[in-house]
Amino acid sequence: MLCKQCGAQIRKEHKKADGIYQCPDCGKMYRLKSSAAGGKAPAGKKAKRGVDKRLLIGGVALLLVLAILLVILVPGGEDKKAAAPVETAVPTVEATAAPTPVPTATAEPIQAASVHFRAVGDIMSHKLQLRHAKEQGSYDPQFQYVKDALTNADFTIGNLELSIATDNEYSSFPFFRTPEIILDTLKDCGIDMFTVANNHILDGFWDGLVKTLDELDERGFDHVGADRSREEAAQPMIRDINGIRFGFLAYTKDTNENEKRLKNGEADFCVKYLDEANFKKDVQELRDLGAEVVICMPHWGIEEKRSVTGECKRYAQEMVDAGVDIILGSHPHVVLPINVGEMDVNGEKKDVLIAWSMGNFISYMAAKYMDSGIIVDFTVTRDETGKISIHDVGYVPVYVWGNTNRFHLICSGDFYSNQPDKMSDSDFKRMRQSVKEISDMIGNGNGVTMLQH
Repeated sequence: MLCKQCGAQIRKEHKKADGIYQCPDCGKMYRLKSSAAGGKAPAGKKAKRGVDKRLLIGGVALLLVLAILLVILVPGGEDKKAAAPVETAVPTVEATAAPTPVPTATAEPIQAASVHFRAVGDIMSHKLQLRHAKEQGSYDPQFQYVKDALTNADFTIGNLELSIATDNEYSSFPFFRTPEIILDTLKDCGIDMFTVANNHILDGFWDGLVKTLDELDERGFDHVGADRSREEAAQPMIRDINGIRFGFLAYTKDTNENEKRLKNGEADFCVKYLDEANFKKDVQELRDLGAEVVICMPHWGIEEKRSVTGECKRYAQEMVDAGVDIILGSHPHVVLPINVGEMDVNGEKKDVLIAWSMGNFISYMAAKYMDSGIIVDFTVTRDETGKISIHDVGYVPVYVWGNTNRFHLICSGDFYSNQPDKMSDSDFKRMRQSVKEISDMIGNGNGVTMLQH
C-alpha cells in the first residue's frame, strides 16, 4: 500500500511483530485488518472495492431506468398503455398578397413623319453684288425672285461661301469679306442651316471665322463644319425636324491655305477637312445620339469641271459605307448629276441621295455653266414601322441675271416662257439655254424631276 502521508510504498517486510505496518520513509504507523480471516486489508484494496461497489450500484440503476423507458416508449402487451402519440404541428403557410405585376414598358407607337427639304449651293458676294447691296442698303432685291422658292420647305440648307467682315472693310475675290446684312436677307428667305466648311470660311482669318459664327448664332441659324473651340468642334450636330432626328456633317477639301495664317493652334480644330475625316466615327456619334438620317455636305471636286472626279466617288463611297444617307455637294461652281436610288453599302443595297454639286446659287461668276445652279428638293419620310425613305427628289433651275443696272437671282422655270421685263434678249436666251444644260447634266427618267419653282 501507499503511505498517506508521504506516498512511499509500504510492503510486507515493513510489518512489525505486533502486526502494525510502519512507513519506511516517514515512520507513520498503520494497523490493517486481515482479509477473509478477519485480518486487516491494505488501504488501497479497500478503496478499490468501494469503487467497484459504487460502479455496480450505478450500473444496476442505469439498467432499471432503461427498462422503464422501454416500457413507456415501446408498445407491449394488452395490459400496457401505449404512450399517447405526440401530434406533430403541420406547418402552415400564411397567405400573402399576390405580387403586383410590374407593368412592362411598352414602346410608344412609331409616328409617321415627313420633312420637306430644299438645299442650295454656293452663296457668294462678288464686287458687283457688294455695289448693289451698298446702293440699295440691302441684299433683299438680289433674292426677291427666289424667296418663295426657299421658304417652300420645312428646312432649307445653304453653303455660305464667304466670311463676315470684322471691320467694315468689305471685299470679294480672293478674300470674300461680306457685310453682315446679307444674313438678314437670307434669314428672311427662310434658310435654316448653313454649311461653313468651304475654302472661303477663313477669308477673314481667325477673327473673321469667329465673327461669322457669332453673327449666325445671333440670327438663329444652325451651322456645321467650322467651330470656335475644341469643345464646340466635339459637339455633334443633331436636329429634330417634324419628329425625325437628323444628324449633319460637313467637310471641305481645303481653305485656300488660310489656315496657315492662324497662330494659336486654331487650325487644329476650327475647320473640318475631308482628308482628316473619320466618317465612320462621326456617323456613329450621330447614330448614338438617335440620328435616324445623316446628311453630309462636302465641299469637294475641281472648280469648273463638269464631271464627277474619282476622288469624289471614293469619298462618297466611304461616307455611304459609314452610314451617310444624303450627300449635298458643292465647290465646282457648276451643276453635276444627282443620283438617287440603291448603292452597294457593305455588300448590301441601300437607298442613297447624292447631289454631286449644286453649282453656284448666287455669285457673279458670269461664265457659261457658272451663271446658273439648282435648288435641290427632296422629302424624307418615316412610316409606322420606322422605315426611312427618301423620295420626291427634284430640282429648281436658277439663273443669275446681273448687270450694272440690276442684280437678281431668278427661278428659270418661272420665266422660261415669259421673258422678264427689262431682261435683254441675250440674257433671256442664255437663261433658257442654262435650263437645257442643267437638264442634260442631271438627266431624265432617273427619278429626279425638274420643278418650276
